[in-house]
Amino acid sequence: MARAVPDGYTLLGGGDSVELNRYLMASLPYDPDRDLVPILQVADVPYLLIVHPTVPARSLGELIAYAKANPGRLTYASFGIGGGGHLSGELLCRMAGIEALHIPYPGNPPALIDVVAGRVSMMFCTIPVAQQEVRAGHVRPIAMSSPARVPAMPEVPTCAEAGLQGYDSTGQMTLYAPRAVPPAIILRLVEASRAALATPALMQLLDAQGFVLAPPRDAAATLAHIKAHAARLAEVIHAAGIRL
Repeated sequence: MARAVPDGYTLLGGGDSVELNRYLMASLPYDPDRDLVPILQVADVPYLLIVHPTVPARSLGELIAYAKANPGRLTYASFGIGGGGHLSGELLCRMAGIEALHIPYPGNPPALIDVVAGRVSMMFCTIPVAQQEVRAGHVRPIAMSSPARVPAMPEVPTCAEAGLQGYDSTGQMTLYAPRAVPPAIILRLVEASRAALATPALMQLLDAQGFVLAPPRDAAATLAHIKAHAARLAEVIHAAGIRL
């Protein structure tokens, strides 16, 4: 996409990795500052902390207490090294002062399969993937990684509510264009995207899947927000020595 013709017809729906890859990898075939321009942030992507029912915890406080009483006993799955699930788990361990072994998988579904089977204790999972297993009672919801509760699962408290003040580890869904796309086209794309996001059908779809629509921001504010979010997660990456 970064090398595409800059006519506004080739875009990227990118997550946190667009910005975070520079902190995880020794080199990249693109430079997000030089090659890409964020058009707008579409939504925040909260992660749901779930545990297998054999884990004797029904709240985040109980989970932390169990981890401290049983150091090294807990494991947590993720959808890949350096991904949102991994960083959410690492941030939880560091803020709570607990130990849990990270087990990466090639995606959310295989990670969730092993949590449901009891081969892994817990994971931070995207809501659409986890919802069916939660409803079936195969896993137990503990907390949300977002700073506020999510309309799709309003009964689940946030990690901050549950005692980890300041905890915030949401993913982001952002629309990017090649840097050379003319400003007039960028403006048209922003306006069209905002109009689409304001339609009831799309709002309901995103709501039901646990996404939280981002507030409207101009280009400068969008860029500043994305950079600040990446900088916070980069601190976790550096502190844990995570590399790809």
